[in-house]
Amino acid sequence: RSTNYTIIAINGTLYVNPFGPGTKHIIPKLLCVDEIPPTSGYTYIAYFKYTNNNNAPVYIPKGEDNELSSIGLFDNSNQPELFLSGGDIFSVMFDGADLTWTVASYNHKGQKTSEGQTANSSSNNCNKSLQIEDTELASNENTEIRIYPNPTSGKLYVNTISEIITSKDITVYDMIGNPITIGTINITNGKLEIDLSGEKSGMYFIKIRIKENVEVFRVIKQ
Repeated sequence: RSTNYTIIAINGTLYVNPFGPGTKHIIPKLLCVDEIPPTSGYTYIAYFKYTNNNNAPVYIPKGEDNELSSIGLFDNSNQPELFLSGGDIFSVMFDGADLTWTVASYNHKGQKTSEGQTANSSSNNCNKSLQIEDTELASNENTEIRIYPNPTSGKLYVNTISEIITSKDITVYDMIGNPITIGTINITNGKLEIDLSGEKSGMYFIKIRIKENVEVFRVIKQ
């Protein structure tokens, strides 16, 4: 036992990131930007998504490998550090100036790959982006998930074609990125029904997990 150093145990969670053959780097993406009523100097909200194609979470603390940067004001309180398998979304309130999210992570060769996405006041508006041109939105012919009708006046239906999902596989977020509790999620004839009748009008995110994959859909409640 060496006497020239001291080991101190600290309570916490130890994360072991995937490394070596088969490792996939984290892919960040800007979904869209919305204008919001002025809040503490913030006038816009950006929605970012990441994709983690590894079978395990990846931990990247805030810093040079997981950085939100801007010459303006922004709130990074929702910025993820634990990147869940499949993926997830988060929101950032900011003042409209260029806001860049950069993530550096390892690939299968052990090389660190850095990717970034930039949001500003001119970025794709969330309501306009609901024209279903994005590969991750509802009604895309390449996905096995269908969400309809969109926009909806209340009830929303989820059809996964061949996979079985339950209410535990679905999370609904409001436009700020906070998870909300939906009063009723029913399954009828293999089709899952989400009742948004009790929610106010606006944009919502529907996150659906099928096996190890996660898809995120934007919907409008009228």
